[in-house]
Amino acid sequence: MLSDAIIYTLMTLGIPYIFAYLISKLGLYLSGLLSAIMWKPSRYLMIIGEVIHELSHLIVAIIFGHKIVSFHLASIEPHLIDNDSGETLNGEVISKFNQNNGYAKMGRYFIGLAPVFACSLIICLSFKRLIGSPFTITSITINISSFSNFMNTIIHLMQNVMYIAFHANLFSLVLFLIIFMLISISGFNLSTLDFKTSIHGMPRCAIILIISLLLLSLIGLQKVVQYLIYKLITGFIVLACLLIISLSMLDIIFKIIEVIKVKQMFK
Repeated sequence: MLSDAIIYTLMTLGIPYIFAYLISKLGLYLSGLLSAIMWKPSRYLMIIGEVIHELSHLIVAIIFGHKIVSFHLASIEPHLIDNDSGETLNGEVISKFNQNNGYAKMGRYFIGLAPVFACSLIICLSFKRLIGSPFTITSITINISSFSNFMNTIIHLMQNVMYIAFHANLFSLVLFLIIFMLISISGFNLSTLDFKTSIHGMPRCAIILIISLLLLSLIGLQKVVQYLIYKLITGFIVLACLLIISLSMLDIIFKIIEVIKVKQMFK
Protein backbone atom coordinates (compact mmCIF):
# COMPACT_ATOMS: atom_id res chain seq x y z
CA MET A 1 0.00 0.00 0.00
CA LEU A 2 2.80 2.42 0.90
CA SER A 3 4.82 1.42 -2.16
CA ASP A 4 1.81 2.11 -4.42
CA ALA A 5 1.32 5.53 -2.83
CA ILE A 6 4.98 6.38 -3.40
CA ILE A 7 4.84 5.23 -7.05
CA TYR A 8 1.69 7.28 -7.79
CA THR A 9 3.21 10.29 -6.05
CA LEU A 10 6.39 10.07 -8.13
CA MET A 11 4.30 9.79 -11.29
CA THR A 12 1.99 12.67 -10.36
CA LEU A 13 4.80 15.08 -9.45
CA GLY A 14 7.66 13.77 -11.56
CA ILE A 15 6.08 13.39 -15.01
CA PRO A 16 4.82 17.00 -15.23
CA TYR A 17 8.24 18.23 -14.07
CA ILE A 18 10.13 16.16 -16.66
CA PHE A 19 7.89 17.21 -19.54
CA ALA A 20 7.95 20.82 -18.34
CA TYR A 21 11.74 20.67 -18.54
CA LEU A 22 11.70 19.23 -22.08
CA ILE A 23 9.07 21.66 -23.38
CA SER A 24 10.80 24.59 -21.71
CA LYS A 25 14.21 23.80 -23.22
CA LEU A 26 12.65 23.42 -26.67
CA GLY A 27 10.73 26.66 -26.22
CA LEU A 28 13.87 28.53 -25.15
CA TYR A 29 15.69 27.19 -28.20
CA LEU A 30 12.87 28.34 -30.51
CA SER A 31 12.76 31.78 -28.88
CA GLY A 32 16.49 32.18 -29.46
CA LEU A 33 16.19 31.01 -33.05
CA LEU A 34 13.29 33.36 -33.76
CA SER A 35 15.15 36.27 -32.15
CA ALA A 36 18.19 35.58 -34.33
CA ILE A 37 16.01 35.64 -37.47
CA MET A 38 14.06 38.81 -36.65
CA TRP A 39 14.88 40.41 -33.31
CA LYS A 40 12.45 43.32 -33.12
CA PRO A 41 9.34 41.63 -34.59
CA SER A 42 9.97 38.52 -32.49
CA ARG A 43 9.86 40.55 -29.28
CA TYR A 44 6.30 41.68 -30.11
CA LEU A 45 5.29 38.10 -31.00
CA MET A 46 6.57 36.84 -27.63
CA ILE A 47 4.68 39.39 -25.52
CA ILE A 48 1.46 37.36 -25.20
CA GLY A 49 3.24 34.22 -24.01
CA GLU A 50 5.38 36.20 -21.59
CA VAL A 51 2.37 37.96 -20.04
CA ILE A 52 0.59 34.61 -19.55
CA HIS A 53 3.82 33.18 -18.11
CA GLU A 54 4.25 35.88 -15.46
CA LEU A 55 0.54 36.18 -14.67
CA SER A 56 0.41 32.46 -13.92
CA HIS A 57 3.31 32.83 -11.45
CA LEU A 58 1.53 35.81 -9.89
CA ILE A 59 -1.91 34.19 -9.55
CA VAL A 60 -0.63 30.87 -8.18
CA ALA A 61 1.66 32.69 -5.72
CA ILE A 62 -1.36 34.60 -4.37
CA ILE A 63 -3.42 31.38 -4.16
CA PHE A 64 -0.73 29.80 -1.97
CA GLY A 65 -0.52 32.76 0.38
CA HIS A 66 2.64 34.43 -0.90
CA LYS A 67 2.93 38.19 -0.55
CA ILE A 68 3.77 39.87 -3.84
CA VAL A 69 6.67 42.29 -3.43
CA SER A 70 6.88 43.36 -7.08
CA PHE A 71 6.17 42.04 -10.56
CA HIS A 72 7.04 42.85 -14.15
CA LEU A 73 4.93 41.09 -16.80
CA ALA A 74 6.94 41.60 -20.00
CA SER A 75 9.36 43.86 -21.81
CA ILE A 76 10.16 44.63 -25.44
CA GLU A 77 13.78 45.15 -24.43
CA PRO A 78 14.66 42.57 -21.73
CA HIS A 79 16.81 44.15 -19.03
CA LEU A 80 16.19 42.04 -15.94
CA ILE A 81 19.01 39.72 -14.81
CA ASP A 82 18.73 36.73 -12.49
CA ASN A 83 21.54 37.25 -9.96
CA ASP A 84 22.03 33.50 -9.37
CA SER A 85 22.05 32.12 -12.93
CA GLY A 86 22.93 35.28 -14.87
CA GLU A 87 19.98 34.66 -17.22
CA THR A 88 18.26 37.57 -18.93
CA LEU A 89 14.62 37.67 -17.84
CA ASN A 90 11.71 39.06 -19.86
CA GLY A 91 9.63 39.48 -16.71
CA GLU A 92 9.59 38.49 -13.07
CA VAL A 93 7.40 38.04 -10.01
CA ILE A 94 9.07 38.60 -6.65
CA SER A 95 7.22 37.26 -3.62
CA LYS A 96 7.88 36.31 -0.03
CA PHE A 97 6.15 33.93 2.36
CA ASN A 98 6.15 32.71 5.95
CA GLN A 99 8.83 29.98 6.18
CA ASN A 100 6.75 28.24 8.86
CA ASN A 101 3.70 28.01 6.58
CA GLY A 102 3.60 24.49 5.10
CA TYR A 103 0.86 25.41 2.61
CA ALA A 104 2.97 28.25 1.21
CA LYS A 105 6.03 25.99 1.02
CA MET A 106 4.08 23.32 -0.84
CA GLY A 107 2.85 25.96 -3.26
CA ARG A 108 6.36 26.57 -4.56
CA TYR A 109 6.09 23.41 -6.68
CA PHE A 110 3.02 24.81 -8.46
CA ILE A 111 4.35 28.38 -8.62
CA GLY A 112 7.49 27.25 -10.43
CA LEU A 113 5.61 25.15 -13.01
CA ALA A 114 2.57 27.46 -13.22
CA PRO A 115 3.34 28.75 -16.77
CA VAL A 116 3.38 25.20 -18.16
CA PHE A 117 0.01 24.41 -16.60
CA ALA A 118 -1.50 27.78 -17.57
CA CYS A 119 -0.30 27.73 -21.19
CA SER A 120 -1.38 24.08 -21.55
CA LEU A 121 -4.82 24.91 -20.19
CA ILE A 122 -5.31 27.86 -22.56
CA ILE A 123 -4.14 25.80 -25.54
CA CYS A 124 -6.48 22.92 -24.58
CA LEU A 125 -9.47 25.24 -24.12
CA SER A 126 -8.70 26.98 -27.42
CA PHE A 127 -8.47 23.62 -29.20
CA LYS A 128 -11.76 22.42 -27.69
CA ARG A 129 -13.57 25.72 -28.46
CA LEU A 130 -12.27 26.19 -32.01
CA ILE A 131 -11.81 22.62 -33.22
CA GLY A 132 -13.41 20.11 -30.85
CA SER A 133 -12.73 17.58 -28.13
CA PRO A 134 -10.71 14.42 -28.86
CA PHE A 135 -13.07 12.57 -26.53
CA THR A 136 -16.06 13.15 -28.85
CA ILE A 137 -14.76 11.23 -31.88
CA THR A 138 -14.64 7.77 -30.35
CA SER A 139 -15.14 6.45 -26.86
CA ILE A 140 -11.97 6.65 -24.76
CA THR A 141 -11.47 4.19 -21.93
CA ILE A 142 -8.55 4.78 -19.60
CA ASN A 143 -7.14 1.27 -19.31
CA ILE A 144 -4.55 1.03 -16.54
CA SER A 145 -4.19 -2.74 -16.33
CA SER A 146 -0.77 -2.66 -18.00
CA PHE A 147 1.79 -0.25 -19.42
CA SER A 148 0.98 -1.34 -23.00
CA ASN A 149 -2.72 -0.60 -22.50
CA PHE A 150 -1.81 2.75 -20.96
CA MET A 151 0.32 3.63 -24.02
CA ASN A 152 -2.48 2.47 -26.35
CA THR A 153 -4.80 4.92 -24.63
CA ILE A 154 -2.32 7.73 -25.24
CA ILE A 155 -1.89 6.77 -28.91
CA HIS A 156 -5.67 6.57 -29.31
CA LEU A 157 -6.10 10.08 -27.92
CA MET A 158 -3.38 11.50 -30.16
CA GLN A 159 -5.02 9.89 -33.20
CA ASN A 160 -8.30 11.56 -32.26
CA VAL A 161 -6.59 14.93 -31.90
CA MET A 162 -4.98 14.62 -35.35
CA TYR A 163 -8.27 13.44 -36.89
CA ILE A 164 -10.37 16.36 -35.72
CA ALA A 165 -7.56 18.81 -36.55
CA PHE A 166 -7.45 17.64 -40.19
CA HIS A 167 -11.26 17.74 -40.44
CA ALA A 168 -11.70 21.12 -38.76
CA ASN A 169 -12.90 24.35 -40.33
CA LEU A 170 -9.92 26.04 -42.01
CA PHE A 171 -10.46 29.42 -40.32
CA SER A 172 -10.76 27.81 -36.88
CA LEU A 173 -7.66 25.71 -37.48
CA VAL A 174 -5.59 28.71 -38.61
CA LEU A 175 -6.81 30.78 -35.65
CA PHE A 176 -5.89 27.98 -33.25
CA LEU A 177 -2.41 27.64 -34.81
CA ILE A 178 -1.85 31.39 -34.40
CA ILE A 179 -2.91 31.21 -30.73
CA PHE A 180 -0.71 28.16 -30.24
CA MET A 181 2.35 29.85 -31.79
CA LEU A 182 1.94 33.12 -29.86
CA ILE A 183 1.71 31.22 -26.57
CA SER A 184 4.25 28.45 -27.15
CA ILE A 185 7.24 30.45 -28.40
CA SER A 186 7.66 32.13 -25.03
CA GLY A 187 4.98 31.06 -22.55
CA PHE A 188 6.54 27.69 -21.69
CA ASN A 189 10.07 29.05 -21.22
CA LEU A 190 10.88 28.36 -17.58
CA SER A 191 13.97 29.95 -16.07
CA THR A 192 16.50 28.22 -13.83
CA LEU A 193 14.87 30.01 -10.90
CA ASP A 194 11.45 28.59 -11.86
CA PHE A 195 12.80 25.04 -11.75
CA LYS A 196 14.59 25.66 -8.44
CA THR A 197 11.40 27.08 -6.95
CA SER A 198 9.44 24.01 -8.07
CA ILE A 199 12.05 21.59 -6.69
CA HIS A 200 11.94 23.31 -3.27
CA GLY A 201 8.18 22.72 -3.07
CA MET A 202 8.25 19.12 -4.29
CA PRO A 203 9.17 17.31 -1.00
CA ARG A 204 6.25 18.78 0.95
CA CYS A 205 3.87 18.06 -1.95
CA ALA A 206 5.12 14.47 -2.01
CA ILE A 207 4.57 13.97 1.73
CA ILE A 208 1.04 15.38 1.62
CA LEU A 209 0.14 13.35 -1.47
CA ILE A 210 1.47 10.08 0.01
CA ILE A 211 -0.46 10.61 3.25
CA SER A 212 -3.63 11.49 1.29
CA LEU A 213 -3.34 8.37 -0.88
CA LEU A 214 -2.84 6.16 2.18
CA LEU A 215 -5.89 7.64 3.91
CA LEU A 216 -8.05 7.27 0.80
CA SER A 217 -6.96 3.65 0.39
CA LEU A 218 -8.05 2.94 3.97
CA ILE A 219 -11.62 4.00 3.16
CA GLY A 220 -11.74 1.99 -0.07
CA LEU A 221 -11.18 4.74 -2.61
CA GLN A 222 -7.79 3.56 -3.86
CA LYS A 223 -9.06 2.41 -7.30
CA VAL A 224 -10.92 5.66 -7.85
CA VAL A 225 -7.82 7.68 -6.99
CA GLN A 226 -5.64 5.50 -9.23
CA TYR A 227 -8.06 6.04 -12.11
CA LEU A 228 -8.08 9.82 -11.64
CA ILE A 229 -4.27 9.97 -11.41
CA TYR A 230 -3.83 7.91 -14.56
CA LYS A 231 -6.40 10.02 -16.40
CA LEU A 232 -4.61 13.20 -15.36
CA ILE A 233 -1.22 11.80 -16.37
CA THR A 234 -2.60 10.46 -19.65
CA GLY A 235 -3.96 13.86 -20.62
CA PHE A 236 -0.73 15.58 -19.66
CA ILE A 237 1.44 13.12 -21.61
CA VAL A 238 -0.74 13.45 -24.72
CA LEU A 239 -0.59 17.23 -24.51
CA ALA A 240 3.15 17.19 -23.87
CA CYS A 241 3.79 14.88 -26.84
CA LEU A 242 1.68 17.07 -29.13
CA LEU A 243 3.46 20.19 -27.87
CA ILE A 244 6.88 18.65 -28.49
CA ILE A 245 5.85 17.58 -32.00
CA SER A 246 4.33 21.00 -32.76
CA LEU A 247 7.31 22.91 -31.37
CA SER A 248 9.63 20.69 -33.42
CA MET A 249 7.63 21.62 -36.54
CA LEU A 250 8.01 25.29 -35.63
CA ASP A 251 11.74 24.66 -35.32
CA ILE A 252 11.81 23.37 -38.91
CA ILE A 253 9.80 26.38 -40.14
CA PHE A 254 12.09 28.86 -38.37
CA LYS A 255 15.18 27.15 -39.78
CA ILE A 256 13.74 27.33 -43.32
CA ILE A 257 13.10 31.05 -42.80
CA GLU A 258 16.66 31.47 -41.54
CA VAL A 259 18.09 29.68 -44.63
CA ILE A 260 15.99 31.84 -46.96
CA LYS A 261 17.15 34.97 -45.15
CA VAL A 262 20.81 33.95 -45.45
CA LYS A 263 20.44 33.23 -49.16
CA GLN A 264 18.87 36.66 -49.73
CA MET A 265 21.82 38.30 -47.98
CA PHE A 266 24.26 36.76 -50.46
CA LYS A 267 22.29 37.71 -53.56
